[in-house]
Amino acid sequence: MTTTIPPANAWLAGGPPLLGVGALRPIEHDLAVALALVARRDRVAATRELRSIAGMRNLEAMLNALTRVEREGWGTRYPEMIKRWRPAISRWNVLLHLSAACRRAVGEAEYIADDQQIGLACALGRHGCFATEACALRVAANSLTRATLNK
Repeated sequence: MTTTIPPANAWLAGGPPLLGVGALRPIEHDLAVALALVARRDRVAATRELRSIAGMRNLEAMLNALTRVEREGWGTRYPEMIKRWRPAISRWNVLLHLSAACRRAVGEAEYIADDQQIGLACALGRHGCFATEACALRVAANSLTRATLNK
């Protein structure tokens, strides 16, 4: 199986994340993104509804519960929240069968990837867009070397 590495600046243009296509975000991240779209006065109730869905361990039950929540008025008040939540639930199907420790590891890997993307954004600011993947990898390798030597 061959893995294709996206260009280093692909994520800036809406391309795949640096971890590659299909990188998994933790459920908590998706919850935070969805709740950011909800007015403060409704956030506690929305959190309760979405956390109850996120706590289910069956994809079909999650989708049915989201449809129920959408019909109860959340879909008309916050259609963008529902629109973002539905694909997130489908993406979690892989996570649902993992142990709690594995789900935590996915979350930690995502936070590390976020830090790397911030570092890459700084590098893009300093060096401009990378002409090739090799150039991006060279900058990353140099950064890792400097970090290792400074320890």
